[in-house]
Amino acid sequence: MPHHRFLIYSLAVKIAVMADSHDNCDALARALSLASRRGVQHVIHLGDVISAFTSRVFKAHFGGEITILFGNNDGDRVALMEKFSPLGAHFYHPPTTIQVGGIVIAAMHEPLFPEFLSASKRFQAIMWGHTHQLEIKEMDGVLALNPGELHGFVTGKKTFILLDTETMEPEVVQV
Repeated sequence: MPHHRFLIYSLAVKIAVMADSHDNCDALARALSLASRRGVQHVIHLGDVISAFTSRVFKAHFGGEITILFGNNDGDRVALMEKFSPLGAHFYHPPTTIQVGGIVIAAMHEPLFPEFLSASKRFQAIMWGHTHQLEIKEMDGVLALNPGELHGFVTGKKTFILLDTETMEPEVVQV
């Protein structure tokens, strides 16, 4: 009788969702280091990275996939793309759709019509930044979240969210 071996591949990915780091390199370094230690494979930054020199922080503290959306305060966008290019980072003008770990995400910096997007039933998650307010809720059966601010100047809290695309359970991490 032949012996069969089955390989099962999971599409699940651990994501770190962050926003509004506003050049706070210390908080960004701590968040990226923590994400790396927690097995994160993909960072999604929802905007307002600000300066191109932050690419050095990503390079030093994270080795996985990087997706960055432009925010309303991001300065020299050409320089950002040039400095992050060697890291393989992908840049998007929001709103955009990101497919990662078997899920489809509607991603944006400013919260543009999240109710409409959730009602469309095209997405498993909707993510935004800009408001600096940590928020996790369900909208029409869709996970909707804002990771808060990573720089911590507005709310006094430096937060990001870990998300496993298999369980879809968000975990708030304070840096």
